[in-house]
Amino acid sequence: MIVDEIKREIIQNGKAKLADPGRYIYMKRQALASINLVMASLCYGVSFAFTGTLLPLIREYVDEESETWLAAINVGVMILGSYLGLLVAGCFGNKKCLVLTDIMSIAGWFCLSLASDFLTFGIGCTLVGFSSGMKTQVSLTYRVEIPEKDLRGIISTIITSAYMLGILMGHLSAIIFPWRAAMRFCSLSPIISLFTITLIPESPTWLLSHGYKDEAKKIFFWLRGQTPQSENEFSNMMKKQTGSEGCAEIGSNLRKMCSKKFFIPFVISAVLLTAQSGSGYDVLVVYTEDFLSNMSSQINTGNVTILFDIISLTFCILSCFFIKLMPRRTIFFCSSAGTVITLVLLILIIIYDWSGDILTLCLCVYTACVNLGILPVSWLVLTEIFPESKRDLGICVSTGFFSFFTFLLVKLVPILVFRVGIVAALALFIGIVTICNFVLFFIMPETKELSLHDMEEAIYQGKFYKCFEMVGCKNQHYIVND
Repeated sequence: MIVDEIKREIIQNGKAKLADPGRYIYMKRQALASINLVMASLCYGVSFAFTGTLLPLIREYVDEESETWLAAINVGVMILGSYLGLLVAGCFGNKKCLVLTDIMSIAGWFCLSLASDFLTFGIGCTLVGFSSGMKTQVSLTYRVEIPEKDLRGIISTIITSAYMLGILMGHLSAIIFPWRAAMRFCSLSPIISLFTITLIPESPTWLLSHGYKDEAKKIFFWLRGQTPQSENEFSNMMKKQTGSEGCAEIGSNLRKMCSKKFFIPFVISAVLLTAQSGSGYDVLVVYTEDFLSNMSSQINTGNVTILFDIISLTFCILSCFFIKLMPRRTIFFCSSAGTVITLVLLILIIIYDWSGDILTLCLCVYTACVNLGILPVSWLVLTEIFPESKRDLGICVSTGFFSFFTFLLVKLVPILVFRVGIVAALALFIGIVTICNFVLFFIMPETKELSLHDMEEAIYQGKFYKCFEMVGCKNQHYIVND
């Protein structure tokens, strides 16, 4: 699927530089190297989804309050996983870090499948969540390094689509299998991921930072081909490496975080991820059946859950084509507008107790809007805007922030629903998305068709912008001077 999509992308591009038949060899190599990233995203989706349908099935072992803690633990430990992933990958390499995360995930799922008390469930959730945080940190770094700029958008959105497929698998497993068998079924994704690690090379950036220049050069040209453009990009990568970093980099992270070249992209990514998490989609995934039953007693929660997952996967795949054809900003803001409108309609439907069919239709439109723009664009822009020397740290801090904010929502929103009602939670989501979009309108850059080097140089020079035409008007968006 990945190869076919990228091949179609290349054929339709129409640029003379893409006419070289030898280019397809490197396209296939980039696709093969991305397979493990697809599996990593699938694992993350499965771990995020199992709380929505599997936790309600274990209420004979834990009470409802303990259930919310298990859901929060699964999300909360992703914060620690992100930071540990940065340290482990910095010391031992990204590839070895991925192996460790898969082993931890497999152990976590089998621990959950054998659990019969809160402590064992907590250990299993901790292992699964911890490994998901580490895997996300490393795979996001790979996601931006492997593909060239013409393929970066489509590969990134395919990887995001795998996250939706993982959610679908997690929900389906709870319906098809007994819950213990479902836990073991979920362990298949990290097992397969462990085997696909052989397809992915070590990160060229990590190799350069540790002095392995020849090996880094060999891997980089194996992926991209040896062309004037790739040679120039590799040369720029070498210039930015000031020597071995690895474990010694731990002590310099605070200095990096104080730099404006780090702070400005972090603010943008933090607001983007706040908008994504604050849209309520992640909370809905975690508490699928409980939220749906609170909205209406007229809908079949199991069937509607699977319907949502299919819509999410479909529109996430469609976003591949929209991201290719349209500016990132346009997709994000249109998607956000649709999300806010459908949330307002949901409030009206719940207040006036309209039919379950209308509620289901509105929820389907809401799911489509989130997955068409907010979710894929947020993660794509996050991987693009950090400078190379600060990318690992930037992605680590950003994903840690996302996990922390999602942890707060997962823990506090059920309390809000219990004490005030589901309408209050939906109003909270509307407020978060609206405020974030207002801020992003002024600070979110357009990154479409810019190389990573161009973006880094633009931030270094103090004005990061991309001109684009929309409804006949030209707009420029700047990042303030350094």
